[in-house]
Amino acid sequence: MIKVVITGSNGLLGQTLLDLLIPDGKYQIHGVSRGPSRYPVDGFQYHSVDLSDKIQVDAALAAISP
Repeated sequence: MIKVVITGSNGLLGQTLLDLLIPDGKYQIHGVSRGPSRYPVDGFQYHSVDLSDKIQVDAALAAISP
């Protein structure tokens, strides 16, 4: 299964990508954004990460291993 990381998954573009990819079922989707997830649908793994913090981003990407 292909792993996909969507940065900014709480934003308009990120949520639109989630809308497109979750129903497909071909992808293991990981949403990355700051704060709690604001996307109301299950089907992806959410990671709260401050994208301006390199250490947090590196740790999240190491854990996800896309």
